[in-house]
Amino acid sequence: MKNLAVHKFGGTSLGNAERIAHAAGLVAESRSGALKTKEPRIVVASAMSGVTDELARLLNADEPQWARRDFDRLIQSHLAYLEELGANLEARCELEQLAERAAADFSKWSSSQTGARSSLDFRLVRQLISLGELLSAHLVAAALRERDIPARVFDAADFLSASGPFDAAMPSAAADAGIKEALRPQLEAGAVPVVTGFRARADDDLVLLGRGGSDLTATALAAAWGGADVTIWTDVCGIRSADPRCVPSAALLAHIDYAIASEMARRGAGVLHRRAIEPAMRTGVRLQVRCSQQPDAAFSVIDGEPMKTSGPLALTSMGDVRYWPAGARKDKIPARHEDLGGQGYLQTQNRVSRWSDLGDREFGGNPASVLCLVGPGVGRDPELLERWSGFFEERGFRGRAFAAAEGDTSCGVVLDRMPDDTVLRRAHRAFLTRTGFGFPLNRA
Repeated sequence: MKNLAVHKFGGTSLGNAERIAHAAGLVAESRSGALKTKEPRIVVASAMSGVTDELARLLNADEPQWARRDFDRLIQSHLAYLEELGANLEARCELEQLAERAAADFSKWSSSQTGARSSLDFRLVRQLISLGELLSAHLVAAALRERDIPARVFDAADFLSASGPFDAAMPSAAADAGIKEALRPQLEAGAVPVVTGFRARADDDLVLLGRGGSDLTATALAAAWGGADVTIWTDVCGIRSADPRCVPSAALLAHIDYAIASEMARRGAGVLHRRAIEPAMRTGVRLQVRCSQQPDAAFSVIDGEPMKTSGPLALTSMGDVRYWPAGARKDKIPARHEDLGGQGYLQTQNRVSRWSDLGDREFGGNPASVLCLVGPGVGRDPELLERWSGFFEERGFRGRAFAAAEGDTSCGVVLDRMPDDTVLRRAHRAFLTRTGFGFPLNRA
């Protein structure tokens, strides 16, 4: 379909009724060209901010009866948001029906807590942990209708085919036909499909795309149409050279290519889901990362145009990591890990609940943090790696340096603890603001 635009809204951009109404306004403005995006349009909805974490907490609760009370409050809060949006009776009926099904699912899950772990219905757990996306999709659709934009909720689990682990599945090119079959009639009728992020299907079973997987949903949908544009609406103005919460002086990266964006995400930059780049690369999807609260502010573009600079562009960090030394027994290392090329093994801890990575909790490993420099050619510079490792050693950290085993876009160090913000700011100043590195100018 020609000139299709996909708008993905993160949880902070849908944090309350006012922000949901604002998000609907951004989609409405795109038709008039105010944001210089294209039409027709698809919206991908993440769960409202904090909802997935709250659902994970409830599923991990030791007292199911108290968890049920908090679950009911969560559902009621979404119904209250719907009232604030001024939604009509039809929208309220749709959300109430979803709430009734969710309540039944939660009751079934609560009853199962008295049994052995092996008897748990893990599909039910996945259904509940991804409930937030269904709830928010209904709110977004209602907000669009209030602006006289026809909108319909689509559960991606009904048509988005994926394969792989149940909690980290990956859509493939084989999903394209199902995407088009499901969404084309609505698009041709001028309606806006509002699609749940995070959720997909594999052999008629519900699977999840991993935390942050709504980005992946958006690029998979865009790729199915041969390279539609994707706008990732979030709470920050583009992708920065470091986490701006830790390094306020972090610079905007106005343009980065697919390889750099993927590596930044893999190494802990939280703005974009790492695997979201894979569908984008397949068909040339162009991504924009924009701030929903400052839509006219400068932003980042991600596409296939090669970088014209070399050297470090960004500092990334991950704190919730397990590390095994190079000599560790293979049966003591989980299946999902990164081989650091003779320097040991890493596993990031990004489970959405204690039930989602079966078996991983049986493995040990040492708690660690990982600090990386990302940029073109960084992985081929041994002198840079030595200086990067030495920077932390001089400040009392114990660690092990490594270059990425695949590609040449990063080097890093595994540390025994996470540096505080002062150390991160000094590292950013020492390695990312030196004469000669600079940053790409905004091309927008």
